Amino acid sequence: MSLTTSTAMTMDCADVEVMADFWQEALGYEQRRVEEPYIRLFKPRTDRIIYVLILQTVAEPKTAKHRVHLDLASDDLDTEIERLVGLGATVLTPARRIEAETVGGRRVAVLADPEGGEFCVTGLAE
Repeated sequence: MSLTTSTAMTMDCADVEVMADFWQEALGYEQRRVEEPYIRLFKPRTDRIIYVLILQTVAEPKTAKHRVHLDLASDDLDTEIERLVGLGATVLTPARRIEAETVGGRRVAVLADPEGGEFCVTGLAE
């Protein structure tokens, strides 16, 4: 048997309720409560790469930068950043153009979710 697809991404949280509410609104996913300590967010449409985001309560606090993070893309970067900040995100690095080949000249901003977890928001390539 070989791994052919990714089915979910799991994120550790101190307050799973707050994080589930934030990511549900940020991603437009549906929230399904399952057994403790998990809340699952499912994508309602098929245009998302990660179709399940699992949030799990853990006892230990975040102590360093995440080694894995979400990258979100928007066709209106500034409006999307404003929307995410309204949901409880914090801008860590304002949007700036990155010319690296991996980003393709897009504008990128680094934000933090309500628990300080980093994620990126990029404008679509021009």
